Amino acid sequence: MDRQRLEQMFYLTQEIKKHQERIEVLESIAQGTTSVLTGLPRPSEKRDRIGEVTVKLLDIRSRWEMDRRKYVEELDQLQRYLSGIGDSEIRQICLLRFGCGYSWRKVAWEMGGYATEDSVKKLCYRFLDK
Repeated sequence: MDRQRLEQMFYLTQEIKKHQERIEVLESIAQGTTSVLTGLPRPSEKRDRIGEVTVKLLDIRSRWEMDRRKYVEELDQLQRYLSGIGDSEIRQICLLRFGCGYSWRKVAWEMGGYATEDSVKKLCYRFLDK
């Protein structure tokens, strides 16, 4: 597994997170959308707000599900790749970064102790560039 493929895995996890956030926003909009009878005239343009939100929601869920399936396949490949790495520290760094989609800062925090954002990034890329 090369560096470019691992980076793509990272971006895929970010994409899935963004889809999930959009789904949550649209669901809250859909649940909060009700007809309000005010007695005031309505605009001449008829809109089905719940219908529009539902269509968007279905579209995003579809893309989210496709990305999740792809992620599961890639995660399986990543796990196989990581199992062949003898250095536990490198395995953990790679899993946190590419499998979990953590920022370098969060990876460093998870690693604890000596770890800084820059140090975990360098360790990872030095290993991958061998």
